[in-house]
Amino acid sequence: MVNAIRFLETVGSDARLSGASAGVLAAALDSFDMGAEERRALLDADIPALTGLLKGREKMFCMIIAPDGAEEKESPDEPVDQPEEESPKE
Repeated sequence: MVNAIRFLETVGSDARLSGASAGVLAAALDSFDMGAEERRALLDADIPALTGLLKGREKMFCMIIAPDGAEEKESPDEPVDQPEEESPKE
């Protein structure tokens, strides 16, 4: 199971593998020790099968709930008004 995750990390971090053919991915898989089911799921890009093998969640959610009455903070992208400096008098 851990090797399947390491393989996915490797594919995600190596630009040569991210769009590689099945043959190149199969060759890359040879350096990882994993079962035939995991290997087949990875090569077939069978996400439901891989999720089941790795005991993952089918769906994940992310929510941000702001408390009532919360004021919006200034965005860091907005310019901040700064007082103009006076030029030295000559």
